Amino acid sequence: MKKLLFVLFIFTILAELHAQNDKKYMLRADFGYYYIHKDQIDAGGGYHNDIFGEIDNNLNCKFSVGRKLKTNFYYGLGFSYRLARAEINPKEDIPEMDASTGHSNLTIIVNTVNTNETYSPLVFLQYFFPVTERFQFVLDLYSRFDLALSKSESSYGTFELNRYSKQQFLSCGINPLFRVNIIRNIGMELALGTIELKHKIHDSRASQNDKNSTEFILAFTPENWLIGFYLAL
Repeated sequence: MKKLLFVLFIFTILAELHAQNDKKYMLRADFGYYYIHKDQIDAGGGYHNDIFGEIDNNLNCKFSVGRKLKTNFYYGLGFSYRLARAEINPKEDIPEMDASTGHSNLTIIVNTVNTNETYSPLVFLQYFFPVTERFQFVLDLYSRFDLALSKSESSYGTFELNRYSKQQFLSCGINPLFRVNIIRNIGMELALGTIELKHKIHDSRASQNDKNSTEFILAFTPENWLIGFYLAL
């Protein structure tokens, strides 16, 4: 009985939100991922080098809630998470250490894993332009705070070296994207990258007197695309 009342309560709220104004609220979830396994040459190594391969993983996800401001505008809050992981000399790329391969047991092979996790609350203002009844072109303006936690773990035999750092950034930019309605209030969207200005405000590795970095980023290659879903209420 309690479960039934809870379901009826949620349904009543959703119905009320829809009745107030068609598509007044929007919930969004966007995701991106790429994986690259580089051989020795692409990883920057050579036959006499101590780099034999690299594996890169990158996960990017973003969630947001928006409310209609005017006919063609939404504004709201969101949160994004990014995980970037690069492993140099993964186990499957390390050659056998014997004379037949040309690598002696004296070759120093260091396995290194660099991990960066970024947590980012954000605010946005979104303008959408209907192209057809089902398709829209959207410009998403945002301002974001990034907390980046970095870790580097290196190992050689029984020797291990771990390093940690923390950076903070302020960013603002614009994402162009296309949106298509699948049914009345549910659809998909494709974010095509970003134009972004990014300024570092803190770095645990630096002194207080250091001048912080500023970046201007144009990123429209496929590894920067995000595909997502939205629900309009």
